[in-house]
Amino acid sequence: MVDLDDPKVFERLDPSGMRNRLRSLPSLCQRGWSLQPTPSLPPNYRQVERIVVLGMGGSAIGGDLLRDLLAREGGPRVEVCRDFSLNRPLDERTLVIASSYSGNTEEVLACYQEASRSPSPRLAITSGGRLKALAEKNGIPVYTIDVKSEPRTALGFTFFTLLGCISHLGLAADVSEEVKGTIQLLEEMMEDLHEAVPLADNPAKTLASQLMGRLIVIYGSDIFSAVALRWKTQFNENSKAWAFHEVLPEAGHNGVEGFVNPNLISGQTQALLLYSSALPDALKSRCEVVEELLARGGVVHHRVEARGTSPLSQMMSLVLMGDYVSYYLGILYGIDPSSVPSIDHLKGRLAGITSKRNEAR
Repeated sequence: MVDLDDPKVFERLDPSGMRNRLRSLPSLCQRGWSLQPTPSLPPNYRQVERIVVLGMGGSAIGGDLLRDLLAREGGPRVEVCRDFSLNRPLDERTLVIASSYSGNTEEVLACYQEASRSPSPRLAITSGGRLKALAEKNGIPVYTIDVKSEPRTALGFTFFTLLGCISHLGLAADVSEEVKGTIQLLEEMMEDLHEAVPLADNPAKTLASQLMGRLIVIYGSDIFSAVALRWKTQFNENSKAWAFHEVLPEAGHNGVEGFVNPNLISGQTQALLLYSSALPDALKSRCEVVEELLARGGVVHHRVEARGTSPLSQMMSLVLMGDYVSYYLGILYGIDPSSVPSIDHLKGRLAGITSKRNEAR
């Protein structure tokens, strides 16, 4: 059994220092919030009524978080496109934001090119690659990511860059104070979650230990819908573990019937409910009933409480908790949380297939 209180374990299993990148979340949030585009955003960008974020994986989740936050705080409707085609009309009041950490994400580039044939204003968030080159060639504003990390550990930077952009344009309510409070809260939470805090006092290590060997299902609702997706993808990438997410109230109309069969799997599953007393009463009631049904189906479940007072701080408190839980679970499984061998294999195989197709033409 891996000892999460042994510093040598982290040195051996996390040679690239992902644990240090997790600690940088508060500072990355601040840097993203303060970042300005080059060149400055044109005046017509302030007239948009709809936002479409192009992205995949860790570069897309910031758009999901923005969508949930603006749905609560007020602002333009946000959509996230994870595909090779937009499959939706664009006009001059739709802002298209292409988000790609590498700048070479195939799906994002395809949609960016499609958007370039429309009258919609565009901007890019990237560290470089083809996306930055195309944007600069087209005179499109670029927010340059200067963070050396995995796309998923750059979330604080990319999400708060999006949030800062929307705030700068005056498209949503001013959240400056909420940002300040959120960053302070994350710094406080870090003192309880980082790897030097022993398991007995570390809630993230404790929860990770409980999840060992179990199928994980995360339930989210309202401002925690995208956060639940974030937990799911972090368990996949950091822990190399099966994980799925459900969203309430929709899961109350179908998912709750699936707690029974096959009973062997139900007995090896752990459900996590992302929760806050600030959730609307209708959703709090559904969480309570789902917990009753999980117990009746013999499914172990755990409520994970958000911290903070604003929607932004509550969302980010759970993002930080999920990042650490998934990291520690990966360590418990004896693997390097930062490596993604299956994703690398997939990309390599697809590159080979594309090359052969091009040669055959």
